[in-house]
Amino acid sequence: MFSVTRRIFSGACRPLSSGVAEKLGYHDFIWLLLSEEDKTSDTAINYWFRAIDLDDDGYITPYEMEFFYKEQLHRMDCLAQEVVQFEDILCQMTDMVKPAREGYVTVLDLKRCKQAGVFFNVLFNLTKFIQYDQKDPTQVCGSCTCGCWCVGGWMCRLIRVCV
Repeated sequence: MFSVTRRIFSGACRPLSSGVAEKLGYHDFIWLLLSEEDKTSDTAINYWFRAIDLDDDGYITPYEMEFFYKEQLHRMDCLAQEVVQFEDILCQMTDMVKPAREGYVTVLDLKRCKQAGVFFNVLFNLTKFIQYDQKDPTQVCGSCTCGCWCVGGWMCRLIRVCV
């Protein structure tokens, strides 16, 4: 079982509603799905932060990031993907998040940077990490702060009109 999966089933992300150890109930499954699909919501950021914060000290440290990223390295190698070493990832993630205290990422740092989804995907969702890593830079939206990949913010404007 993968490390992040173990953390979910242990109840680290949120107390399990099933009443049975290491078994997700319906509500737990819904929380997982919603948190996986939109990692930028405050609820999802809190959920995934608790999954990665192994010692529950309120910080994600380079040790914790590397702990989860090691599985990504193995997956990349198995899929014959270009392997990105952790040291490079750590530099990129530090530049992206800009934590208030170097080496210690907090929930507030992730909410402030608006790239929490990318941060978490790098650590445990290889498919979404590769999609992000291989995207065409000309497709990145520059007119909004949501981090979407739309051209000129047309998707964001459409969503705002429809909501």
